[in-house]
Amino acid sequence: MKNLLYLLPILLLFTGCDPENSVNIRSERIFQTLTIDYDAQTNVTFAKAKFSVENENGSSIRLTDGAEVTINSLNLNYWSIGENYYYTNINGKQQELTFRYIDNDRERYTNSLYTTGVKEIAIPSDISGINLNENITFTWNGEPIGTNETITLIVTGGEGTTATFLFTAQGQNNVFVSKNDLANILPGQGSLQITRTIRVPLFETTPVGGRGYIIYRSPSRSVVYTK
Repeated sequence: MKNLLYLLPILLLFTGCDPENSVNIRSERIFQTLTIDYDAQTNVTFAKAKFSVENENGSSIRLTDGAEVTINSLNLNYWSIGENYYYTNINGKQQELTFRYIDNDRERYTNSLYTTGVKEIAIPSDISGINLNENITFTWNGEPIGTNETITLIVTGGEGTTATFLFTAQGQNNVFVSKNDLANILPGQGSLQITRTIRVPLFETTPVGGRGYIIYRSPSRSVVYTK
């Protein structure tokens, strides 16, 4: 299907690139990417703030010399393995998370993201087994794909083998995965999980802008894979 993008698992070697220090970047060139990610399986909300030069894919930036970011007034952890960002984990489904970023010029930017901004989605309860010699096809529980949304199916088979599939066609409400794309999945006990991501604008940004993401992760469905 042309509307299906799939990502086969690969082994990533993170050589890492040192981030730029914010004090060395003009503040108007700093792009914010803010994310809240609720996992219904663990009942935890993960939130992160990433800063980069001029756009989402620009060089990473570490806040230094007085620049800072908080979420709901909480101090954040800093992650620097493979990707650089500030994050926190909060128990429960947080209805609203407010990000406050202060740049090196002491300009303040406040943006709120809401877990209610993304619709829930789930794997149907009648799926308990999958034959790897057949295509995977089912209609998920939840609304079809909306504007600026992406649906992600995470297939985990025996011995921890995984494959991830993305669906982006607006109005689509079903999964189709060819059996040929499941070649690396081993038989055995595994799971299915589905997520919905919506991209939203930020209202307080530097001139280069920013972007927000709100993610809902369904409970994981236990599945037995056979051949």
